Amino acid sequence: METEWHTLGKVQYQKWTLYDMEWKDEVPDLRDFVAAAAPYGGPVALLRDPKKLVKVEGGRALARKLLLFNACGRKLGEVSWEPFEEKKDALVGMTWTDELRLLCVFASGVCVTFSMMGDEETRFAVLPPDSTDKVATFEAWGGGFVALSEKIALIQVLDVDSVRPKVSLLPDCGLSEANPPTCMAVLEPRFLKSIYPEVFLGTSDRSLVIVSKDGGAQDMQLQESIAAPISAVAIAPNGLFMAIFSQDGILTVLNTMLDKKILSFNTESKASPLSMCWCGEDSVLLYWPSAGLVMVGPYGSWLRFPYAESLVLAQEVDCCRVYSASAHDLVIRVPTCVENIKGVGSTAPAAMLFQALDAFDSGDAKADEHIRFILSQNALEDAIKDCVDAAGSEFDYASQSTLLRAASYGKCFVDSALDASTALPGGGGGGGGNAMTDAELFVDMCRKIRVLNALRQQDVGFPLTVTQFDRLTAEVVVSRLVAMRHHFLALKMCEYLKIPTDRVLVHWACEKVKAATSSNVSDEELVALVRKKLKNATLVSYADIANCAERVNRRRLATMFLDLEENATDQVPLLLSMGEFELALRKSLESSNTDLIYMTLFHLERTLPSMDEFRYVLHREPMYAEAVNLMLLYYRATKSSGMPALWSDVASAENDLLLS
Repeated sequence: METEWHTLGKVQYQKWTLYDMEWKDEVPDLRDFVAAAAPYGGPVALLRDPKKLVKVEGGRALARKLLLFNACGRKLGEVSWEPFEEKKDALVGMTWTDELRLLCVFASGVCVTFSMMGDEETRFAVLPPDSTDKVATFEAWGGGFVALSEKIALIQVLDVDSVRPKVSLLPDCGLSEANPPTCMAVLEPRFLKSIYPEVFLGTSDRSLVIVSKDGGAQDMQLQESIAAPISAVAIAPNGLFMAIFSQDGILTVLNTMLDKKILSFNTESKASPLSMCWCGEDSVLLYWPSAGLVMVGPYGSWLRFPYAESLVLAQEVDCCRVYSASAHDLVIRVPTCVENIKGVGSTAPAAMLFQALDAFDSGDAKADEHIRFILSQNALEDAIKDCVDAAGSEFDYASQSTLLRAASYGKCFVDSALDASTALPGGGGGGGGNAMTDAELFVDMCRKIRVLNALRQQDVGFPLTVTQFDRLTAEVVVSRLVAMRHHFLALKMCEYLKIPTDRVLVHWACEKVKAATSSNVSDEELVALVRKKLKNATLVSYADIANCAERVNRRRLATMFLDLEENATDQVPLLLSMGEFELALRKSLESSNTDLIYMTLFHLERTLPSMDEFRYVLHREPMYAEAVNLMLLYYRATKSSGMPALWSDVASAENDLLLS
């Protein structure tokens, strides 16, 4: 792993080379592919671009395939693209959702989602079946996307990870096919006081039109700020700023309210960048194949990262990922805590503490001098915190270890700092008053670093920064590990961080069920294996495993798992969907849950093909008389005129007193 520091104005940036990519043989050049890289170190999807000429070499197939890789280029799965090519439906683009589903949007308006392993999951359409319109482009965020059609209609899609995404038409933007938008960007709902996103459309008259579901369309009249039509827009990870690249080569940074100009920078390039995104919240990255990667800071300072290879950029909350055919790089601002320690000539308390450890290891008396100086400044707490935070920002194991040792060394003098501070007039200095808090921060960071190092291993390929880990949360990280089928690591992580392991075990069981469909494992053997693994789990839902078995057409196995489910609320609906009506009725009655019994009876009333069959089911067991009585009570209480004749017949046959 390599790292370099680069000066941008008054701050430093560094470039970490995280991995040498394993896809080199299959992906000789990224310029030949349509790419989609998921944020938070997620998977990368590649599909050969049919518009590009590709040199055919021995052993390489011409058939197009959707290739799915993790962040280090290890293949997760692939999908044959032949069925989509046969329909002659052009792919508009790909993006990843919050739940790491790959969303493919086609010109016809059809949208298909795939798991990161290549299994097709859902299909839906954003255009009516008889529409003559086509999707021209779209902009997405984790929870949805907005599509722009060739007839300049905006279609909004929310809850894209749900079974039925919410598709709606946005208000007319005021543009036309004769004067189409020059670019498009979306400000996602979490940055707004709304459940809807805002869409920014560049216009040929040097302005932006903002369109939203509840606010209509508004032309922001940016002619005074922008001197040429806008060709690209990128919104910062915090949603507060936007970078605008215009056709005259000027990069302009405005706030998202569009009432304050932050920066105007002349790139001296008339060609629009192939990619433009933010690197954290303080700089903008622009990529031209001929110039490489150019970073522009808030005060007009800039620097260049030369790259000979084609690149794919992925914007993160605190950095930018740079993928090439050979490597996965991370460009990130050097944290202040690291600058305090490793900056040339730094005399910050954290640097003194770091030097004190080095002197102590060498047996040098200067170690005591450094510690006394820090104590005299009442800065020991800050020094320890900087060392702990700096350790979390490092990717190199040796640097992490040294920084944590420096923090631990400083903690040895916390009691002295506390005594010194209480001896001062007033009795309350800040040198060591938060010893308990420092200890908790130290232990918490040690846990995070251990987890992050495990995630960054080549065989896992899930490289997160500590900021990304905190933003994502440990529970979501576990969910993503499970989706990548790293069940053992996910289980160990849950145990280490004291997170419930039940969902990891359930997902493992579901994968076992899916894998067993192509083997000769009997239902009994599979149930026994799953029960053995899940015997210590307290919140396991066997209904989820049964649902998985039902989806792979193993109904008997599904029924066996449902028998193990203790929660009738989860058990009964699945039994009804499987057609196990009598068993569902029995389970609902055994639960003594009146709502569940009514739900079952109404479902049977609607679903069974004839009343004779319904009557047959109700007379099979004496315990079903309770269900009959409940239905009669319902119809009498509601005075429903639509009481089926069945219930009157049943009541007459049994001389039910409720109707006497």
